[in-house]
Amino acid sequence: MEEGCYDSLLALVSPETWRGTTTTHTDQIVLNRCFAGRQTLVGWTYDFALPMAESIRLRDGVCAATAKVLHFAGPIKPWMPDALLRWTSGDPRFKPIQAFKTWWNVYVDCLAAAHVQSARARLRHRQGCVPPAGS
Repeated sequence: MEEGCYDSLLALVSPETWRGTTTTHTDQIVLNRCFAGRQTLVGWTYDFALPMAESIRLRDGVCAATAKVLHFAGPIKPWMPDALLRWTSGDPRFKPIQAFKTWWNVYVDCLAAAHVQSARARLRHRQGCVPPAGS
């Protein structure tokens, strides 16, 4: 371990370090403090903040469709049940709709793949059970 690293990490969890600081994004502020002055910020292509989609498009020419990383900044998260209900009911604050659709499609694909892998594993471990050919 790098000299001083342990002490630096301990300082990050010290109450004195956080006195006067209010945030709901503790992970971000810890990383920001830890790497202050040693980081390189990436462009909107790799941190596309969806609530700012139109201003990013106008200023930098980047849109959600060409971004590599979609950042669901703010309280609107597609994985939260009430967000899904508001999105499907047409709540105008839950934009862009395409980003929600993309997130859910990927999520469902991952769930389906995990389910298939789990089912295969269960079948292989049953006594006397041989998975069908080609599986």
